[in-house]
Formats: sequence, C-alpha cells, structure tokens
Amino acid sequence: MGIIIEKKAYAKINLALDITGTYEDGFHEIDTLMQAVSLCDTLTFEEADELTLDVGDAKLSSGEDNLILRAARALAGATGHACTARIRLDKRIPVGAGLAGGSSDAAATLLGLNELWGTGLDIDRLRELGASLGSDIPYCLLAIHGAETGSSTTVRAWGKGDELEVQRSFPSTYVVLAKPPVSIDTGWAYGAYDMARDTIPEYEFDHESDVDELCDYINGVTPYDDNFEEFQREEMEMDEPLTRQEWWGFLADVCDNVFTQLIIWKYNIVLELINKLSQPKLNALMCNMSGSGPTVFAIYETKKEAERARDVIARGFRDMLDSGGFLTVCRTL
Repeated sequence: MGIIIEKKAYAKINLALDITGTYEDGFHEIDTLMQAVSLCDTLTFEEADELTLDVGDAKLSSGEDNLILRAARALAGATGHACTARIRLDKRIPVGAGLAGGSSDAAATLLGLNELWGTGLDIDRLRELGASLGSDIPYCLLAIHGAETGSSTTVRAWGKGDELEVQRSFPSTYVVLAKPPVSIDTGWAYGAYDMARDTIPEYEFDHESDVDELCDYINGVTPYDDNFEEFQREEMEMDEPLTRQEWWGFLADVCDNVFTQLIIWKYNIVLELINKLSQPKLNALMCNMSGSGPTVFAIYETKKEAERARDVIARGFRDMLDSGGFLTVCRTL
C-alpha cells in the first residue's frame, strides 16, 4: 500500500462580519474575525496513476467545478508535479451554510497533496494559491495548520478576505450550530446587500460590528487570565472589576454580522433560531449567524450548557430537522 495522508477540514464561524467598501472589480471589501470549530470534513489522499475524487454519499458534484479538484490542479500547475492522486471526502459540514466547508476542503487538499507529493510549498505560497481559488481558503489554510500545530485559529481577515492577521486564541468554549434546510449562495447574499444599499437610500444595516474593538477584547487581558481582576484594579483603575459574564456581554455587543438582517428578511426561521438560542435561561455567551448564512451559532461556556441548548432546538424545531436541517454541538479550536 502506498502513502496515505489524512487531513481534517475544519468549519469556521464569523464572530463578526462587516462590509466596509467595494472594489472597482466588483468584489467587496470586508472586515471579519473568524474562528475555527471542531466540526470537520475528513479527506484522505493516496498515491495513484490518475486524479480521482470519491465524495461518498455526499450530494456533491465530483466534476471539474469541484473545489477539491481545482485545488489539486492548481497545486500541480504551480509545482510541475503530475496531477495524480486518489482523494476521498467524508463530508460532515453542511453545504451552503456559511461555514466555509467547501473552502476548507480545498485548503485541506492543498495541504494534503503538498505533503503527499513532497512539493514543499510553505504556508504563505499555499495561501497565494488558495486566494486564487476562493477568498476563504487562505483563512482555512491557517486554521487547519493552527489546529495541527496547537496554535491560534482566531484570525482577522480584511480586504477581499485574503489579508490575514492571527489573533490571540479565542476562549475555549462550546458551540451549537443550527442550520435551516436552505442553502445561501454567497454571491446572492452580496448581491442582496448591494441591492439594499443602492435601491433603498434610507436603508441602514441594523448591526453594531466593531472588529477593532472585538480584537482588542480578545488580545487583551481576559477573565481566563489569572491577573484579570488585578489588571482592572491597578492598570484600568476600576473600583469594581468586570465579572466574567459582564466581559462576555461587552464582547457580544460588538459581535455582529452585516448579513443577518438581510437573511432574516428572506428566511424568518433564522431569527427564530437566534431568539430561541438567546433565551436567558440557556446562558448563551453570544449568538448570531455565521458568514452569509443561514447557519446560526451560539457559544456556551460548558459542554453541558451547549448540549442543553441543542436539545431545546431539537425539540422545538423538529420540522426543520426532519426537512433536512442540521444541528450539532462542537467546540472552538
């Protein structure tokens, strides 16, 4: 048996997402903070005489438009290596969910084949290749690499999404992911944003995303540091230091998504999920929609709290799940 390489392709959530402008070529300028979670697809790469892709039971195209095959050909073209491998995908991340499943699969392919073929490209060169295939792929490369090496997967992205800066690791927490049985095309979401902006002059997005402030909170002294209370009293001269819950409240206030309101207008179930997961009795630290949707995420301090919230959704949204919706508990990486 030849060499077999296995790679995990991790999902991401957008803790905050804003659109800050539009480029002349029509691409949008974004500012976002992304976080990898343990939900993942698994890809295996094996030596072969030709390039093949087995997507298993996943309802995915294995044709020329598949990002995995495009990534393989891009790596072969950049290195001169023969584009030959047997690739198998075990799909767990839902499609069209705002979780970067396809982008992460492409990133895992670049990393896996770079290893299988011994082509020796460093992470920066792989990011360049990834950016030519999709705007989320450079982040996904860093996320997979970070998960494999034990480094941070909390990354700020701006510009077209390919300008990246690794942040201090987000606190280790548990995440409920709930996706209605619909898929959102990213291009449609950006088009809807443009239409709202251009055709409704008084339209204002009802969001308060501040990625600068969010990064300051995460990169600073947090309630998970032993000197949190001392820092507030001595350095910030606060008579009454923030509690952990208050700190999370400030964090949640600046975590928003410019697409949430747009998607809610089209799919009210997204609002219903946010409202249900945000119930005070469930103790969510923050809750919003990821990417261009429609997946809703809610963050909890403990696994027990996350599983309780998942069970509430499972009972209250049975029709959604019976119709092809998705629900799981995972953790931040």
